[in-house]
Amino acid sequence: MSLTEHWPDREVWDDLALRSGNLFSTREWAETWLRHFGGGGETHVLLDDPAHPRVLLPLHRTGRVLRQVRFLGNGPADQLGPVCAPEDRPLAARMIRERVLGGSEVRADVFLLQDVPVTDGWEDLLPGGTTVRVTPSPVVHFQGSTWDEHLATMSHNFRSQVRRRPRQLARAMPFTIRLATAETLRHDLAELFRLHRLTWGDDAAYATGAERAFHEDFAAVALERGWLRLWVMESEGTVVAALHCYSFGPAHALYQGGRDPELERHSLGFVMYCHALQAALEEGRTEFRLLRGDESYKARFTKDPSPLHSLAFGRTARGRAAVAATARLRG
Repeated sequence: MSLTEHWPDREVWDDLALRSGNLFSTREWAETWLRHFGGGGETHVLLDDPAHPRVLLPLHRTGRVLRQVRFLGNGPADQLGPVCAPEDRPLAARMIRERVLGGSEVRADVFLLQDVPVTDGWEDLLPGGTTVRVTPSPVVHFQGSTWDEHLATMSHNFRSQVRRRPRQLARAMPFTIRLATAETLRHDLAELFRLHRLTWGDDAAYATGAERAFHEDFAAVALERGWLRLWVMESEGTVVAALHCYSFGPAHALYQGGRDPELERHSLGFVMYCHALQAALEEGRTEFRLLRGDESYKARFTKDPSPLHSLAFGRTARGRAAVAATARLRG
């Protein structure tokens, strides 16, 4: 039997993901993740109502000595959690209490509610968890309906850089910025991974091995669904920078990027980020998510850290001991 035969229809699942505002909660992300990272685990997809679901809990259990349950997609996903509209989070919390923490449907030592927004209130909805990680995930909230209106809310120095640096780059070298298409995707991804390794080293996980294969697979799916925004900067036929973004619901999200480090003095990254931000606003998006991490460049675009946290729940004596040990290490 297929792993996905018992899953809700794609349209139902992705409608709930859209209501949650999270690309990483889509069925496409879950299916791709299972193909590349799901080996050796056990999948459980829990619904509040199979006929007309309002809440979806796509879970994956791993481990033998310490059995751990997390949401499908963990690792490459920047944000996870129950797949539901915000107003249905109390229902999702009840399902977790009754069917994951207190029931026998998913047997495990530890349940990890991983990388959920602090502002979603899960500590109150699911008391008794232990915070094992807190990570900034900054968000740019667009102010105004045009790029000029948004820039007007920023500092004079920032506005000056946004307008000056593309002109300086054009004087230094001719360049164009375009989106990847079905015809160029394979080539553009290869260039993105090449530039990412130049920036972060040959062993950068995103651009090598299983993670690279995952992103190649999902990018093709996302392009077909209209979610992918892979921006490519070229100069005289050479790709010198690339930015891997997604568009889903009200938001664009910056996932990864790469640029030629020998051209760092020309601020390729800054020019690309501003181009992607402006394009997102002009598409009608209300925010641009910079995703997990406290890299210094993110503070130039927003002061909103929008942190995510991970809450661990020990279900057995072994699980409670593991959670306590993890909390001590974090402390």
